[in-house]
Amino acid sequence: MMERDKTVPGKKKSSQGVCNEVSKKYKTSLCARSVQHYNNNYIAGESPKRRGPDGEIDDNVFKLLIKAYKSYVRIEQINSETADNKHKLLSKCVNNTMKSDSNSDCLLQRLQRNSTIDFAAKVSHPMEERHLHWTTYSNLNCWFDNWENFLVNYGFGTHQKDRTVHVPEHQKP
Repeated sequence: MMERDKTVPGKKKSSQGVCNEVSKKYKTSLCARSVQHYNNNYIAGESPKRRGPDGEIDDNVFKLLIKAYKSYVRIEQINSETADNKHKLLSKCVNNTMKSDSNSDCLLQRLQRNSTIDFAAKVSHPMEERHLHWTTYSNLNCWFDNWENFLVNYGFGTHQKDRTVHVPEHQKP
């Protein structure tokens, strides 16, 4: 109303006048200070801003955060270190990761809503447990570093003059 009346020269309404008109027409109360704020900041007709800090996290960052959260909790469960999975500690860990000064657990709750981790105590499959225990940095690094040596030693490939390994077509699947 105030915004519309600004365009008409000589016809201005005070914020209190707008509040009175709205309360008569819609049988509701409105704060004159809010009307003035919305008018001065050219946000009349928009939804109110949400309170609190901006909680926007980029989608890619949030997906990575979910993966990290799932990995952390699963590793802790496999290692039988369930004391670290307490809600307060997880919340602090997540907030520290995102460099948030907040003490709230809103981000942790959002992660838990969007992840499919089962917190129930149960016995895991032994083969899966062996795989998880084996996949350490040193084991994976060793495996990738020795792949070419394995191919040559077991007759799947040969060394070329440029120090690369060639795998013949009949050896490929």
